[in-house]
Amino acid sequence: MRMKKIISLTLTLVLVFSIGMTSVHASGWGNGMVPPGLAKKTFNDIDAFKWAEKSIEKMFQKGFIFGVGNDMFAPKAAVTKLEAIIMSLRVMGWEEEAKGITNLPKKYKGDKVANWATGYVTIAYEKGILDDVDMMYFKPNDPALRHEVAKYVVRALGYEKEAQKNMNKEIPFVDAALVPQGSVGYVYLVNDFGLMQGDNQKRFNPMGTMTRAEMAVLFSRIDDKVDTGKDGAVSGEVTRIYSNKISVKTKDKTETFDLDSRVRVYQDDKRIDIDDIKVGTKVKMEIKDGKVVFIEVVDVIEDDKIITRYKGTVKEINKSKPYKLAIQAETMIIMFEVVDDVEVSFKGENGSFSGIQKDDEVTAVVDRKNRVIKIEVARKYVKPVETVKGYITNIELSRRYNKITIDKKTYDLDAEAKVKIDGRNKELADLKLGMYVDARLEEDVVMYIDAENKEKTISGNVIDITKSVQGTSLKIKENKTNKEYIYLVQKDASVYIEGLRNAKIEDIRKGDKGEFEILNDVIVDVYIDTVAKAEEVEGSITNLELTRRYNKIAIDKKTYDIKADAKVKIDGKNKALADLKIGMYAKLVLEDGVVVSIDAENAEKIIEGEIISITKDFLGTTLKIKEEDTDKEYSYPVHKNVKIYIKNVRNAKIEDLLKGDEGEFTILNGSIVEIDIED
Repeated sequence: MRMKKIISLTLTLVLVFSIGMTSVHASGWGNGMVPPGLAKKTFNDIDAFKWAEKSIEKMFQKGFIFGVGNDMFAPKAAVTKLEAIIMSLRVMGWEEEAKGITNLPKKYKGDKVANWATGYVTIAYEKGILDDVDMMYFKPNDPALRHEVAKYVVRALGYEKEAQKNMNKEIPFVDAALVPQGSVGYVYLVNDFGLMQGDNQKRFNPMGTMTRAEMAVLFSRIDDKVDTGKDGAVSGEVTRIYSNKISVKTKDKTETFDLDSRVRVYQDDKRIDIDDIKVGTKVKMEIKDGKVVFIEVVDVIEDDKIITRYKGTVKEINKSKPYKLAIQAETMIIMFEVVDDVEVSFKGENGSFSGIQKDDEVTAVVDRKNRVIKIEVARKYVKPVETVKGYITNIELSRRYNKITIDKKTYDLDAEAKVKIDGRNKELADLKLGMYVDARLEEDVVMYIDAENKEKTISGNVIDITKSVQGTSLKIKENKTNKEYIYLVQKDASVYIEGLRNAKIEDIRKGDKGEFEILNDVIVDVYIDTVAKAEEVEGSITNLELTRRYNKIAIDKKTYDIKADAKVKIDGKNKALADLKIGMYAKLVLEDGVVVSIDAENAEKIIEGEIISITKDFLGTTLKIKEEDTDKEYSYPVHKNVKIYIKNVRNAKIEDLLKGDEGEFTILNGSIVEIDIED
């Protein structure tokens, strides 16, 4: 009986599979091929990672990730730094550029890189995913920390400058304080892009590592949001599935695609059979080598790309800032803003925005703010050479960006630009403000500078002195022409002042007369032979007003403005304006009616007498004292730290003072600082 059941079951299974095989063969899936969507699972160790399974399958199907052998993926294994940058290159479509490269960048000083990985590190540096610091300390086989992965991803996407602008943003994670300062902008952006959003307890875990399963999810999200222009994604509504093909209606047309024999199909993060897809279903399809390798059934087709590509013909171009570009893409003409540092290439060769012409065939790479960040031109590039002559009015040299301003127009300055000064080979750092230059530009970037030092001497008097973050500037009125000039004083300028030894820039005063030697619009030597006369005032300080913008001092009830950098001495020691007190005796030095220095002394006196009244208000306590010898009456506030001694009273306080008490009262700068009551 049991044998009959087994035979019956076997016949039933044979019949079922025979029907299935016949059906498959009829629709084009015969010849030993497995029906799409029914192929066995790719890896045997991802069943416990349902949240990542779809991403792992998708990225494997597209050739972005691979297993570790024996049909295993190792989802829990930590991702290395090298793996993170390789994935960044693959998802951006740059992996091919890495192949065939056998040399690391000259700046590379990090740990040893395997021969097969050399090209990846080099291209990652060229694309800005790795920077100069990484070249010094890169450890390819160390686990990649999550904040580092955020950095690699943001740089690969072309958002480095936006990350730098967001370094002070608040990050919405409970462990935000653990994010290294230099990674804040990157973490902010990957979260804002919806790529890395932390766990269910709102922790980002910036110093933690990333597993291979997490990596698959991250780069699947990036793949969804990046249009690389190569085999990628097609979204639309299914109109037909037949044989080994699928037809999908996109925005304005219907397209038919071949289905890969191992195509994977998912809906709601669960794997389904391709036969479950119905006509009218919305799908997102991943294309590789012209075939559909992955399908996701979706409710809504979203278009939230971080990077989008538009291919078309240039119809309008504005080459002055702000840059603009109008492209005709099929039947539409689209106007874009263009970022100042847009990357431009002509058939793979670097070029400049100024080299683009109307009617050029281009591909514009557009960021999420609809700004063009990269332009690929489908023709060869001819470098335009431009010559600019004039005086250097500003120069900015940094590790990554250099700029030079010639007669108030600013240009990018190449870090390797050749420099000659007075006919001799020099470095960029030797260039100075005021030099006359003959600059040659290629692609709007200064590549060569021939400079001359310009020197002159002016005789005149100082009519104004200004201090700023750049240093001290003098406004000089020339004797012969009465023309007025403003020059910055070189920090190490030589200063000679009649009758003053070891003179410094700070000793120069308005009204001083002499000669001023100027080199490249900067004062390098000062010779003062006629010193401006200074006014002196002395007396007791009766009032002080010190604010962030205006400072005033009253001497015997006459008020004077105080210069912000006025020198202050109290009892022979250097002090600050805030150390001055009402009642001090002070000697002021004024120039043009403004106090430039104050020499003050603490004023102290002792009065013997009787307390005739005690007044208390919100300012404190005031005593009215009748002096014993003269019968004169004085009123003084009691200092908050006053010392009080009363016969037969321990630890005496202000509250212990009584009208009629007699003793000695010590007054310092108009306030009672010590009281000694004898009776």
